[in-house]
Amino acid sequence: MDNAWSILDAQLARRRFVADVDLTMADIPFCYIVNRWYKLPIGHRGLTNVKAWYDRLCERPAFRRNVYEVG
Repeated sequence: MDNAWSILDAQLARRRFVADVDLTMADIPFCYIVNRWYKLPIGHRGLTNVKAWYDRLCERPAFRRNVYEVG
């Protein structure tokens, strides 16, 4: 699993969102997984780009309403 997180983190080092500078359909499957992961009571080592992306998602009212508060 660490390799998968590293790949996502590297991708997000180059872009604000998974596929582009704006939110696209590519972000949707990842946002549910990452939201669940951040809610687990475990250490979330490094992955600063994933965290920054997740924080950007959390700023979006639709994400908070439909993903963050539900999951």
